[in-house]
Amino acid sequence: MPMDSAELVRFSVRLLLVWLLLSVLAFVFRQPVGVFLLPFVDFGIHEWSQDFAPGLALVAKDNDYLISVSAWVLRPIPVAAGYTVNPGAQMTAGTHLTHTLVPPVITLSLILAWPGAALAQRIIAAIGGILLSLLLVTATVPLVLLGNLEIMFQNMAEQAGRSRPVPFSLDAMIFLESGGRWLLAVLAGLLCIRAGKLLAGRVQANG
Repeated sequence: MPMDSAELVRFSVRLLLVWLLLSVLAFVFRQPVGVFLLPFVDFGIHEWSQDFAPGLALVAKDNDYLISVSAWVLRPIPVAAGYTVNPGAQMTAGTHLTHTLVPPVITLSLILAWPGAALAQRIIAAIGGILLSLLLVTATVPLVLLGNLEIMFQNMAEQAGRSRPVPFSLDAMIFLESGGRWLLAVLAGLLCIRAGKLLAGRVQANG
């Protein structure tokens, strides 16, 4: 049922307050959360690409942390005609941890602030939101890192006066960094709200 203007205002205020609270918590605890996320990012990189042996670390930089990857090339990577990056070469890339934590904050803010949700529904949706946020981190952060590595290959090809086809990782990185991560976070929150309502209804019906 669509929200009337008064309910929309209440929801907007509640959403803002929840978002501010979760943002502060994410900022304060970003270092241990980042360490917790590293194995998920490592798993995602291995699933998306077999060209690199990644070494991940959380690096402090400019009052923030970077999820930094040192990637060793495992097999020859053609960059352009007559130019190849050989196995053993090391490349580095990174993405800000704060940017990585924004989508989970968006997802959980929507779930916790959504109007008219019963307690059971909200708990189920919140658990789903945490799990889905981990899945999105596992899928999206590696693509951002791999896309940043691909930019280096594109620059090498350009310097050699050649063109290089744009792979999926670079297209995905551009989408994600242009607001795609935030869009996925909103969709994840709405999906969890809907799933929480359905599952809570079934639990009550069976109870």
